[in-house]
Amino acid sequence: MAALQMQLPPRELLTKTNDEDPVSYYYHWLTGPFYRKRLQLAVGMLGDRRYDSLLEVGFGSGILLPELARRSTRLYGVETHEEIDAVREMLKAEGVNADLRQGNILHLEYASGSFDAVVCLSVLEHMSEDELPTAVAELKRVTRLGGTVVTGFPVRNVLTDMFYRLVGFSPRDIHPSSHRDIIEGMKRQFASVIVATWPPLVPLDFSLYVVCKCTR
Repeated sequence: MAALQMQLPPRELLTKTNDEDPVSYYYHWLTGPFYRKRLQLAVGMLGDRRYDSLLEVGFGSGILLPELARRSTRLYGVETHEEIDAVREMLKAEGVNADLRQGNILHLEYASGSFDAVVCLSVLEHMSEDELPTAVAELKRVTRLGGTVVTGFPVRNVLTDMFYRLVGFSPRDIHPSSHRDIIEGMKRQFASVIVATWPPLVPLDFSLYVVCKCTR
């Protein structure tokens, strides 16, 4: 896959929405290349087409929304945090119009088949074993037949566990679902699941991040 040029919003426009929001990591000289690569890999999975309606589930600081706006006619976003007004202000400064609302992946308040594409990055790993099937089913439900769902999540291994401990988190507490759990859950729900890893050409369990392109 060719390298994707993607411009992020200026750091000063973005608000850290909660203690787990990694927004600062995208701009740090050490962690920035990896964190930006996750977004590039996900956007690359969307391809070159423009989608009529696109939803981002778990948009966080809104860092990816301006890029998604360039790839959609109508952009929507749903999040659990209380800083949605701050994200709206960032989008206004960037000249982006999006319908943002507070909500939960376990019960998305959209009609079935509402979207041509759904993007959900670094959300599913936070689901418990009981929640994960419901979350994946909701992503499928709100996507039209033949539509695209792009999901991304970290790989569970020694390296990633070490990183989360270094930054002050218990890996299993913040990420109860592993990459294997999520991939299997997606395969049970979707007709086609394409898996890409970063770094590329590294076996799945030894990579750092996974992005899946799922077709309903």
